[in-house]
Amino acid sequence: MKLLLLAATALTALSVSAFAADLPKRSAPAAAPAPVFSWAGAYVGAHGGFASFKPRHVDVLDASYNANPTVDGGVFGVMGGYNLQSGNIVYGGEGDFGFGTHSKQTDGAINDYTKFTMPMNGHLRARLGYALGQTLFFVAGGVSFAQFKNDDIDANYGSFSQARMGWTIGAGVEHAVTKNWIVRAEYLYDRFGSKTSNISYSAVVTVEERPYDVSLKPDMHTVRAALIYKF
Repeated sequence: MKLLLLAATALTALSVSAFAADLPKRSAPAAAPAPVFSWAGAYVGAHGGFASFKPRHVDVLDASYNANPTVDGGVFGVMGGYNLQSGNIVYGGEGDFGFGTHSKQTDGAINDYTKFTMPMNGHLRARLGYALGQTLFFVAGGVSFAQFKNDDIDANYGSFSQARMGWTIGAGVEHAVTKNWIVRAEYLYDRFGSKTSNISYSAVVTVEERPYDVSLKPDMHTVRAALIYKF
């Protein structure tokens, strides 16, 4: 009898083991895929850098008074825009507005009295880029605007200020440090057409001392960095 019980017990154990072996094995849960960074959405930021322009100052009546110094200065301001994304392609629009510290007085035997400044500038641009994860390479182009001032600092002479509109192109790179914070470095080239304004003269007009017309045709190179917050 005991022998029969032992045999039955052994048979039952072998059957359970065989049944368990036939059951499908449970695999470990798959790891969640890493989140893919999206460049789409609105953003705002602040920018700062260095800009250099040449005014191409032309005295309409007397070319000997022409001047074209290099006027350097800092630029800083704010920016905002919106991106759309399709695969690796990122596109959108952006606007910025800023101020310049530019001020340059000409020097020379003839024209040593003309002072150039650029108090403010800005851009409205379309952007197109290619994203590699959290890094974006882009080109941009559109409309630029700026205020240029020309001051004749000789006694009795006046000055003028021109609000100008032109075109701009540029390129740059951005990197997303976190989900929301982005850093950028870029180059911009701005070109403005020719515009003529008058320098007044408040004393007795002579052959040498007189009001005169001046034409400005500036172009500007800018290198700047930006810190951006993406919503």
